[in-house]
Amino acid sequence: MKKNNFAPWWEDMKWGLGIVAAGGVTIAIALQNEDKLNLFTLAGLVVVVMGLSLFKRGKTRIYGKIVEKKAIHSLRIPRDWDVKPNMLVPGLGDIDLVLESTDAQRWAIEIKSQQNIQLKKSWFSTPKILHQDRPLTPNPIEQMERNAEFISATGVLWYPKASTQKRYRLRSGHWVVLGTRKQLEKAIGVRSWFNPF
Repeated sequence: MKKNNFAPWWEDMKWGLGIVAAGGVTIAIALQNEDKLNLFTLAGLVVVVMGLSLFKRGKTRIYGKIVEKKAIHSLRIPRDWDVKPNMLVPGLGDIDLVLESTDAQRWAIEIKSQQNIQLKKSWFSTPKILHQDRPLTPNPIEQMERNAEFISATGVLWYPKASTQKRYRLRSGHWVVLGTRKQLEKAIGVRSWFNPF
């Protein structure tokens, strides 16, 4: 593992703009060639829509990165803890934040930006995260558990923008935390369960 500048959203935005430009050129050519106007115009519009979709995905991911940075900076972690943001996990992407306490307890924290979040528990399978009453795919709980297990840590899936303020301990021993830094700090044991500050 190493700290890295994991930024796949830049590729989405770069390719999205390039595809929009290609679609625009196709439409411009179609407007000059009247006998193939319909076919080229349709093709150009399809390409523009594809490019805009890719660009929008990149923009959404940048918003997620902004939420992640603000959430990390808001935490009140003991000074003697080891704090590692953006740790690369080979073949799995990155872990947003890895914390290690002085007694060698390790936490792998995945930070997500969605707001209207619910946890749907299941007796027979991995619980699901619902966003606006629809399950997120791929399941972010599975991503968090894979990354945490790779570095032998307790995983935490944290939604700092969630309107609900709750902590859920999963049967796997990992956590789903909805709400502010206080909820996360209580889950990882750096804040008393009764401390309102």
